[in-house]
Amino acid sequence: MAELLAWEQQQAEGHDLFRGEILAIVGRAGRHNRIIGNLASRFVDHLDGTPCQIFAQGSESIGR
Repeated sequence: MAELLAWEQQQAEGHDLFRGEILAIVGRAGRHNRIIGNLASRFVDHLDGTPCQIFAQGSESIGR
């Protein structure tokens, strides 16, 4: 996963990993960013009071 994230950072367009396949995604704006923001918000609410955290990076969300 670390290799995929490092590779993706160097790409001009965004990508998602779906069922083991790398797929190009169109644009990282508008609806997609709202979805990511909403998901990150829900994760933060769900994880409140636990040692877990969520970090949204651009339009990506990575839980740790």
